[in-house]
Amino acid sequence: MTMFPPAIGLDGTLYVSVGNIIYAVDTLGNLKWSFEVPGTWLTSTISSMATDGEGNICFCTDGGSFCVITPLGELKIRLDILQYVVWTSEWTSPAIDTDGTIYLGGNHFSVLNSDYTEKWRLNEEIGYGSVKSTPIIGSDGTIYFGVNDWVGRKLSNMQLVGYLYAFTPEGKRKWRYRVGGEIKSSPAIGSDGTVYVGSLDSCFYAVHSDSKGLASSPWPKFQHDNQNTGRAGGGN
Repeated sequence: MTMFPPAIGLDGTLYVSVGNIIYAVDTLGNLKWSFEVPGTWLTSTISSMATDGEGNICFCTDGGSFCVITPLGELKIRLDILQYVVWTSEWTSPAIDTDGTIYLGGNHFSVLNSDYTEKWRLNEEIGYGSVKSTPIIGSDGTIYFGVNDWVGRKLSNMQLVGYLYAFTPEGKRKWRYRVGGEIKSSPAIGSDGTVYVGSLDSCFYAVHSDSKGLASSPWPKFQHDNQNTGRAGGGN
């Protein structure tokens, strides 16, 4: 089953996941290769994919792994579930900055260097909430993402609400904005710096920021660009 849209490489190769298998199809519709993701099963879910500056395909799985495969369909790395993304990771795809830094959601927020070592992570800084949407990278390097967490002093009146966070590339919180319900949609950002995000309270929010549009990076948001082309180098 395919739950998420495909990605398109710089050479036009289409990458699509069906269950736990990724297929690469050329511009003429011919199969180039298929790859079964290790540590998964037929009914597993693979997140929407992203491509880095070298054309590698990056994604998360519903088992909590972060994986990278080469343009030739070979496994480059698979990171341990307990160290990085957990359980909710299939809902959030990677965002990749200009220097190769990779941002990942899940049961906490993880940041990897271009060599896949851990750069920093957020736990208590975001209230131990879960990140179920893909982060977005602004033109000034600010990272925006939604977090869902429980609020209320008693079990009887607790509710799950969402927060839109802004963090510096070094992991310092700039601000957060509370919305009325969970955030599962990935944010978008306009050229004037307005950050847009939807919530399960049936509202759509527009929040001011210091960024002036998207970062010019290999993959700054869900489906790459504001047109959601899913194409490396496409849109703006």
